[in-house]
Amino acid sequence: MKEKTTFKKNLDREMEEFRQGFNGMQPVDVYNSSYKINFYEEYYMLLGSDFIDEYTQLIEWLSKFSYPLAFLYGEWLSCNGAFSEDWNDMINFITNIYDEEK
Repeated sequence: MKEKTTFKKNLDREMEEFRQGFNGMQPVDVYNSSYKINFYEEYYMLLGSDFIDEYTQLIEWLSKFSYPLAFLYGEWLSCNGAFSEDWNDMINFITNIYDEEK
């Protein structure tokens, strides 16, 4: 799927920029960013996996964002909810945002 390939390239670019942002940081600053790091890593793994392939509408929608991980992180912060590493829960989170945006 062409959309997935383009989306994956953009996702890889965003994640590389995110990781580079921690270069030169003090360990305490990295530690204080652990929730953000965990969020980005988990969503990066989910969105780059085959698990997401059946959710083409979500991939197409997220492809419209220059920084989809940053967008999702901002949404997560604004909802003040607990973070789940279960991929089904994560898909439900994205789907809920998608449905609200429609």
